[in-house]
Amino acid sequence: MSVMNAISGMVGVGGLFVMGGGYLPETFPRVLGALSVLLASVNVASGFVITKRMLDMFKRPMDPPESSWLYGIPAVIFTNGFSAAVSTSMAGLVWAGCLTSSMLCIVGFPPALLTQFAGLAIVRGTIGAIIDRHITAIELPQMVAALHLVVGLAAVFTSISSVLADPSHLTTLHLVTAYLRVIIGGITFTGSIVAFLKLAGKMGSRPLMLPGKYVINSSLLRANVLTMAAIIISPIWRENKIERANDQYIVNLDMNINLELGVINSLPRPGALEKLILSALFMIIEPSGSQYKPSLNITLFIHLHAQNNIGLA
Repeated sequence: MSVMNAISGMVGVGGLFVMGGGYLPETFPRVLGALSVLLASVNVASGFVITKRMLDMFKRPMDPPESSWLYGIPAVIFTNGFSAAVSTSMAGLVWAGCLTSSMLCIVGFPPALLTQFAGLAIVRGTIGAIIDRHITAIELPQMVAALHLVVGLAAVFTSISSVLADPSHLTTLHLVTAYLRVIIGGITFTGSIVAFLKLAGKMGSRPLMLPGKYVINSSLLRANVLTMAAIIISPIWRENKIERANDQYIVNLDMNINLELGVINSLPRPGALEKLILSALFMIIEPSGSQYKPSLNITLFIHLHAQNNIGLA
């Protein structure tokens, strides 16, 4: 679970493409991009740390010591094996150099932006070290839920910043996928808060059945559809005027709907099961640059929502 948390932290790649400015972000979308990279980086680093801590829990005193450095021997041998045929290896090196230089030219990150990213990496390392020192073995499950919280918030920041960064070049596909990302990130964020509180013992783990749960869920889902339609057909993106009050109200309404959905669909679930649901939900859409593409059929999202409603019964 914690390894998948680290993989989900790849949402920060989208934030990296949205980051801009000099040594510090200059606009609000760029600030959101930097925060997304920071949160996702914390998720990646802490995910592997927690995985190691969990695996160490199963070690026995009589187990032989691990020699992980031995894996480097076959890596070096087989890597150097490609240089056995000089004629083919030189051609491969040429094409590898062409590929590397082409990718660097396409991306074109300026040195100031790379410095900003390095600063975020230092902050990430500091936070990861603090987490590693102060988390005990019995606190690892709720820590995984907390990392879900972080990466869900990073997904929301990345999606919003990718839309606000350059509204004049938005497409309908970009708006739809970014909107879906905000939905899933918002549900993951608040759902992870509930899962963390349950696993930490700060909230009762017994399912909490809300009255009128079906009406609430269906109403919020319909409201999501309506707000997505309002965002897509809004002239805000064609006129490049992001300060219009009506459109800001729509965005705020959407965020409140998704946050409420996360809480409502998490309360009836045990903490351990809620982590699995949030993990599956979060992997429906994965980042691809500054835009997002569905990685699984959207019917899986509908199926998960239906399963949630069945579980509420």
